[in-house]
Amino acid sequence: MPLHDPEMYGIRACPTGWSVEITRRGTVYQRYFAAGPTGDRAAALARAQAWRDELVRKLPAQTKAEASQRMRRNNTTGCPGVYRMEQKRKRVEGVQTYVFWSARSPEGIQPPKTKSFSVQTYGEQGAYERAVEAREAFVRELQGYHLPTVPRALHPDGPAAQAAFTPELTAK
Repeated sequence: MPLHDPEMYGIRACPTGWSVEITRRGTVYQRYFAAGPTGDRAAALARAQAWRDELVRKLPAQTKAEASQRMRRNNTTGCPGVYRMEQKRKRVEGVQTYVFWSARSPEGIQPPKTKSFSVQTYGEQGAYERAVEAREAFVRELQGYHLPTVPRALHPDGPAAQAAFTPELTAK
């Protein structure tokens, strides 16, 4: 089997069966499928794959916008992608310090963008609020799901999801 076989996404072999482990929004979903007394590993694998496929269908994947707005432990500004900068410039009259709030576009937007707002022009709070608004505008540009390792067949907009969608027919 190839290293990243789509059929084995989230599944690993154990001595007496198969283990499925899928993480969604920080919660780990795990289940073990034993081969049983007969040792039928193929049947256990089929059950594991079916459970995994059902779990992936039921639990929505994180969108790129949601993933880009994840708050990290080292964030001190209260908003991902927004930061305060102090820049010193040598001038004839001496060193001048420029203070501004900046918003950075999330990964996935090419080319990367930044937008800065001067504290001198807008005030500390005004510059911060404008930077937060700029970041929100950048995030709205993101499309799709954050699925770095999920096989295409299991994507929320992939072939399996489209095949599973059957519109209800209502009689009038």
